[in-house]
Amino acid sequence: MPGVTKEQIQAAREADLFTYLQFHEPGVLKRDGPNFRHKEHDSLVYVTGKRYWYWNSRGRSINALDYLIQIRGYGLVDAVHALVGGEIRHTPAYRSTAEIQVSKEPEKKAFSLPWARHCATAAVSYLQKRGISSEVIRQCLQAGIFYEARYHGEPVCVFVGKDDSGKAKFACMRSIGGNLKKDVYGSDKGYNFCYPPQSPGSRHVAVFEAPIDALSHATLQELEGWKWNGYFPCGADFFSGTPPGDPACYPLYGPRSCRICQCPENQDHAPRG
Repeated sequence: MPGVTKEQIQAAREADLFTYLQFHEPGVLKRDGPNFRHKEHDSLVYVTGKRYWYWNSRGRSINALDYLIQIRGYGLVDAVHALVGGEIRHTPAYRSTAEIQVSKEPEKKAFSLPWARHCATAAVSYLQKRGISSEVIRQCLQAGIFYEARYHGEPVCVFVGKDDSGKAKFACMRSIGGNLKKDVYGSDKGYNFCYPPQSPGSRHVAVFEAPIDALSHATLQELEGWKWNGYFPCGADFFSGTPPGDPACYPLYGPRSCRICQCPENQDHAPRG
């Protein structure tokens, strides 16, 4: 993602935080007398009479850029692009309760990958603790299908799915220290995360429910010295009402595959998380 200019940063500071929350975090505001209060951060108050936000616990006002960086954990570039990328409506900050209730749904945003952290130490350590081999992790990092990011300030592992041209089409997040499991908005499930074979063009596919399941299988193959050179895509949608082995479920792999093996997780014996 490219950098930002001073003008863009200033524009982000001047963006309407009240409007941003209505369109991008609907339901996060609650009435507090004549004002509004943030449900998750009770010390954040929108003073309707003066049309500005006040952060009581810090004893100061707060703008949209401060909110995304200091509260939601965005990097500067990500925050600026979110605020000045044509997604914010610069309408009057105050609207009545009735108007808010009839507000239309948030505008859909195009798919984009979460901003990657320069160092993936925590994410790599997490996979190693889950038993994934260092070589499998290295292959994922090298292929650009695994990295570390932050989601609302929380460190997460990001698993990326790409199309034939190498363009990212899908991404899912797995919390490193919590229970978060979430697809990135706008992801195309037809291009789910896939651990690639050593030699491109393999005619074999083994489908798993989650990225860590696929990486665990690749690790077991490595430990056993069994080099099954195939694709390891994943996604729970592959197991819901679709005939086993139906190539239509695998737009990226089906046309060239002659063997498709589904590997659902054993819910009775699988480790949680």
